[in-house]
Amino acid sequence: MNDLPRTRKARLFYVVFLVLILASGVPLTALTFYKLKVERDGFAERLQQDMDGVCQAVSRNVQIYADSRRREASLLAGMLTTINPEDVAGLQAALAAQAPRLRESFRVVQVVDRQLKVLAAYDTQKGPLEGQIGLSLAQRSDLELALGPTGFGITDVFVSAATEHPCVRISVPLGSSGSKPWGLLACTVDLRDIEWATSVPSDFPTQVQVIDSAGNQILSGGKVPGYIAPIADVLLWNYIQSAQRGWLPEQKAGSLRYSPGVHMRIPGIRWYVLVRIPEDFVAKRIEEFHWSSIGMLMITFLIVVVLAALLSNFVVIPITRLKSVAMAVARKDFSPAQVRAIPTVYEEVDKISQALEDMVLQVDRYFNEVASTRDALTFGLTTIVEFRDPETGYHVERMAHYSRELCRALVERGLSEELSEELIDDIFKAAPLHDVGKVAIPDSILLKPDQLTPREFEIMKTHTTAGAHAIASIQRKLPRASFLTLAVEIALAHHEWWDGTGYPSGLAGQDIPLSARILALADVYDALAFPRIYRPYRFGHKEIIELIVDKSGTHFDPRIVEAFVNIEEVFQHIRSEFADVGDAAGSSGPAA
Repeated sequence: MNDLPRTRKARLFYVVFLVLILASGVPLTALTFYKLKVERDGFAERLQQDMDGVCQAVSRNVQIYADSRRREASLLAGMLTTINPEDVAGLQAALAAQAPRLRESFRVVQVVDRQLKVLAAYDTQKGPLEGQIGLSLAQRSDLELALGPTGFGITDVFVSAATEHPCVRISVPLGSSGSKPWGLLACTVDLRDIEWATSVPSDFPTQVQVIDSAGNQILSGGKVPGYIAPIADVLLWNYIQSAQRGWLPEQKAGSLRYSPGVHMRIPGIRWYVLVRIPEDFVAKRIEEFHWSSIGMLMITFLIVVVLAALLSNFVVIPITRLKSVAMAVARKDFSPAQVRAIPTVYEEVDKISQALEDMVLQVDRYFNEVASTRDALTFGLTTIVEFRDPETGYHVERMAHYSRELCRALVERGLSEELSEELIDDIFKAAPLHDVGKVAIPDSILLKPDQLTPREFEIMKTHTTAGAHAIASIQRKLPRASFLTLAVEIALAHHEWWDGTGYPSGLAGQDIPLSARILALADVYDALAFPRIYRPYRFGHKEIIELIVDKSGTHFDPRIVEAFVNIEEVFQHIRSEFADVGDAAGSSGPAA
């Protein structure tokens, strides 16, 4: 068999090669610059999302911390209301008795009258502060907020003589319930206890500051300053005070326009969170994008050269050989072995396709293993709660299914536009973790068959914040597990009421996360549908519907109640399918 002459083969090879190089030049250049724009815009969007997420997380952490200290102070105030305000020795003795328990929460505890004159004072680490009795506290307007409807006051930062370090005071009213308070309980908090609040995972080197209402930096760079440090930029401070929440004015770095920071006021506290990104970091990233695009352009041209060579070798040359074989067949000057030796493109495509299929199967197995690990983790956490509270039975499984069906009903009836399939799936995964904080509640309260006392109920309420803290600690290790973000919201807020009378934060209406509003209804339904340790009977399905409808607009979001009424038969089916063992024998509640 005679092949084509070498000169003609070489000519054909170089023609194909040059055509590919020239044809790819213009579109590849345009594609490279388009890639630069997409990367730049995507970077700006990710930067803003990250800063916004950090800002909200820090605000939530500070709010959780303040709420926990407020509850501690309120419990102590409740104990002191039984003591005569004129009995200084009795007040001092009561503070001394509680000092070991309060040592981790407060440094100094002071009882003051309505004129902020100190009646009793105690340092939880050093003992009585007799020298402070009779003195008047400063920052009067901040502390007197506790005498108003909020029942809580918090001062700006000051340097405490006890700690020689920046502190704040929180205040709660003293007096019998329903009567005019006769004084205040002022508790000094060392700000070093709150440094953890800014430990929020971030993909960027964000700079976080927490600022009080006077413009003093409470937290800066994850640390508490050793002195009172006012914010240096007065214009920036005025801009932050002008709005509850907002973005700093846009700046330009190279070809990118972006906002260098975000700020928000912490709900219920006159403090602000400011999250910024260093300008030099943004400028460096923009420069990296430019060099990356140049490098990509060079690599792309190199790949084109290699592909052109490969294409000539695996396509052009086989075609020329095929032509020579065809001519040899026409001359009857060939052998079958020569025909079988001709390489084809189809053989190579088959090999690549098989290799790709094997790779996809391996990746699919890997993701299935990751999903199984995640589900096992969730199951393990909920099982811990069941060990402590065995009456829950299949409660967590029912909660997951209730919540998913409510989500679907809200979407189908156009009652919610924010519920995507991914978000519904995350709520389904997060729902079983709603009561994980109960592991922190003593058995004497968790398993008590009688009605809880007010103090016991206050302790029971802490399962919301305890659960949120536990899940948040896991979230910091697994920042890409999106369902854990919802799990924190659900654990913290599923006992909030639509009218603002719930706990732990007294949120109302749309301020309550949607996931928590959904779980609130599901939790009440399931609690009424099955016996509990404090109630040996269960309510009938129709009775529960009437109770929930009656609470629409007070306890529950009216839209969620509407969705529930439309799928109440689905709830009844879930209740039967995942019934606790022996529930069929349970008695129903008393007739209305």
